[in-house]
Amino acid sequence: MSNHIIWIAPILIMPFAFLTTLMLIYFSRRFNLFNNKSGKKIETTPLVGGLVIYGVIFLIALFFDLPKKIESLIYISSIIVFTGFVDDIIMLSARLRLFIYLRISLILIYFTN
Repeated sequence: MSNHIIWIAPILIMPFAFLTTLMLIYFSRRFNLFNNKSGKKIETTPLVGGLVIYGVIFLIALFFDLPKKIESLIYISSIIVFTGFVDDIIMLSARLRLFIYLRISLILIYFTN
């Protein structure tokens, strides 16, 4: 990746991040996707905020020429992001999450040496 692309990439991806953030805030309000596991207070932070951050990183990996190991890391981390999203919604057991994360670690080690 050349040096001028490194500082242009965030500018090109910024409109996507902005629109996606607005869309996810709308869906969070519509489907009540807020952090309220304790039941003590009502949070105003949507559970899906990490999806925007990951989406921007994923787009950068798709549209820009990154080293293969970094691309593998980003693509395989999709499973981690999806697991976290599902855990926020239906609260997966710690044992199941540990099993998933261990499997993902083995896959990452295999693909990135």
